[in-house]
Amino acid sequence: MPTQEKAEQIAMLEEKLKKATIVLSAEYRGLTVKDVSELRRQLRKKKIEYIVAKRTLVRIAADKVGKKGLDKVMKGPTALVIGYGDVNEPAKIVTDHIAATKIPLTVHGGVMDGQVLDQGGVKALAALPPKPVLIAKMMGSMKSPLYGLVHGLSFHTAGLARVLEGRRKQLEAAAPKAS
Repeated sequence: MPTQEKAEQIAMLEEKLKKATIVLSAEYRGLTVKDVSELRRQLRKKKIEYIVAKRTLVRIAADKVGKKGLDKVMKGPTALVIGYGDVNEPAKIVTDHIAATKIPLTVHGGVMDGQVLDQGGVKALAALPPKPVLIAKMMGSMKSPLYGLVHGLSFHTAGLARVLEGRRKQLEAAAPKAS
């Protein structure tokens, strides 16, 4: 039977994991307090949380809320990066921070929409442009065929109008003039 403190931690983790759109698991061994504080500051700007928790408690909370597979990517001392909005933002911030500062933080993977991500999946997710950019690109690719159709139709319509105008001038020139 878990102690009252552990039960409260499990309840807190359950609440956070329920709302989460993505959860990344990172091993924070070797980080200084300064490194963690700087990373937390960057994450907090985007309303992303960085939580250090016992793997057993995380596993219990994840099972209760249906975040299956999170236990597969938790290794060593575990920190969770919990995002509530755009799914690629946490991955991008963490991977960019690791690259910029060369801190020894290791992202083992994560869970997003019921799918387990390995290290490569997290890196691929971080490389994606933000959601608004992806939507704009998709809309542009959807509008492109329509613009082509409109241009093609207007080109052929204009050509037909020129041909008809030329024929009208021919007929006027060939018609006898009444004086």
